[in-house]
Amino acid sequence: MPKILFIPVSSETGVGEYQRSLNIAESLRAKFSHWEISFVINRHAPYASNCPFPCILVDKSPTKVKRELNKIIKAESPDIVVFDASGRAGNFRVAKETGAKVIFISQHAKKTARGLKANRIRYIDKHIVVQPTFMRKPFAYFEQVKLRLNPLAIPTHVGTLYQQPDDSELKRQFALERTKANLLVVSAGSGSHYLDDGRLASDVYYDLALYGAMQRELDVVFVSGVSCPREYPSVDGVRVVKSLSNRAFLALLSQANFATLSGGSTLLQAIELGIPTLTSPVSKDQSARISACENESLCISASSNKQSLIAGLDALLKQPHQLIDSLSRYSEEKDESLGMNYVLSMFVELMNLKQEACKNA
Repeated sequence: MPKILFIPVSSETGVGEYQRSLNIAESLRAKFSHWEISFVINRHAPYASNCPFPCILVDKSPTKVKRELNKIIKAESPDIVVFDASGRAGNFRVAKETGAKVIFISQHAKKTARGLKANRIRYIDKHIVVQPTFMRKPFAYFEQVKLRLNPLAIPTHVGTLYQQPDDSELKRQFALERTKANLLVVSAGSGSHYLDDGRLASDVYYDLALYGAMQRELDVVFVSGVSCPREYPSVDGVRVVKSLSNRAFLALLSQANFATLSGGSTLLQAIELGIPTLTSPVSKDQSARISACENESLCISASSNKQSLIAGLDALLKQPHQLIDSLSRYSEEKDESLGMNYVLSMFVELMNLKQEACKNA
């Protein structure tokens, strides 16, 4: 039975890497129900007890337990190991020594560069970059040399990865009631990020949600985040929900007229869905992503403070059609051959290669 081991970065705060790996795993299960899929997850992550796949729990993010992770890989002996922004060079080596095919997923330039280091690149069979192609940058000379020697590890920009929105799942998790013409969805991501001034990002975003409802007469849904340490009250015009599955969240987002989101993977998903979005960075790796998207006129950005976000929302509501036109052009011009289906085909290719190698052994 084909066996896949997902090893995403997992911590008590961020949720992006786990959610991305989960989206891939669920898509694989929908197509190949007989494949055996499992995860290695930090036991302290808020989603550790809710993962719908068998989990091996460790005390820290997997990258930080190198020796334990090596033992797990050897014991599990998977056909494919997926390092989602995780893993040390020694873990990649051990995975290859056990006979596994290795997939490395990177989400920004720093992580992509890590996959091009000499002590990792030789062990990578597929390098997936979950960014739109317009964010692709030319490789430095020495990176080009290493890639000529290791052509399997050439990074491939596949865009953002997500499952199609599921209205039925949204209805099971959340009763959306609209009373006004326009719906605004507000989310600061996992809900655990603190800003440079010490404020919780979700506090600032909740303030914006209140402004949107009370001053701009919008229906607002505020998703506080699975890791958010606060509880926020629902008030007139603002519905608060702690968290939604990714498919339910995307179903909610697809029904929105506008969104205010942090600059993580949900920003790219909103762009894919064509939703006019105001965004701001809540972690240090998000600014470059936001700048690249804004340079393509696919979002409006603000600083992560109340005044800047309010000004940004006012600007978004005043001239949404400019963004809508840009989003429409992007949708028409993007490469439809990429995305989740392309990534699933990578898994099939590697699984076939692995099985062929086993027959010839």
